[in-house]
Amino acid sequence: MIQKLLKEINNHIILDCIETWPNELVSYLESKLNDNEYATNIENCRSDLEQILHQTKFIGFHCTRLTDEEIKNIKAKGLNLKRSELLANRIDFLKKNDYDFSSINYLNPEEESYNGIFFNHCIRHLKDEYSYNRLFGFWGGESLSNYFDMRPTLLKKITEIGKPCIIVASLNYKEIKLADLPNNLLETYKNYSSLPSLNTLSNKYDDTYIFDSDGLVQNNVKVLNIIVYDNELFEQLTNYSSWNEAQI
Repeated sequence: MIQKLLKEINNHIILDCIETWPNELVSYLESKLNDNEYATNIENCRSDLEQILHQTKFIGFHCTRLTDEEIKNIKAKGLNLKRSELLANRIDFLKKNDYDFSSINYLNPEEESYNGIFFNHCIRHLKDEYSYNRLFGFWGGESLSNYFDMRPTLLKKITEIGKPCIIVASLNYKEIKLADLPNNLLETYKNYSSLPSLNTLSNKYDDTYIFDSDGLVQNNVKVLNIIVYDNELFEQLTNYSSWNEAQI
């Protein structure tokens, strides 16, 4: 199943999977590390790296919980990154499906403070139960789950809507809002060039090789796949069945 994923994301970079990095990037990093040029001429090397990265595409993983209708709409129309519209659509869904959430009348979609969706760019992060259990567990995103935090009965209800999903998206370099990505790539290659292959990923979350890889994406993105929890690949990527508080 992992090999199938790699074929789907051909010519895309997964940040913590060096086997997905283009040869041009690897060769450049190797040459600079061998002659120690990066340590003495950081700015030139960063500029060179950015030129290479502008020609590549990156994989982003967005962990969420979706209904069948939402999955269908994303596949047909793409991913809506306007948070006010997303919240308004979800409030409409609750009302149309007779959920007794009278308190949602106090939720104002126009008060959403920003647009965009956070994507993770490291595949090993997907096994991090602490970071992603809430995203997989509560339908409606942070706006609804945070609002219902003090309302346990209502919070329980939104764990019964939809199913855990991983949205796999194609992103351009300019769309990735990560601090000093060129330097992070070099440090990853320098320190972890022996990263295990995707085919030998541990069943447990391993943060040995991880740097902060969550970034807010605000432009429209191309969705390559939506991996649903009952897909074998979802389990391989997350080991979700072993999570203490997994919500199916």
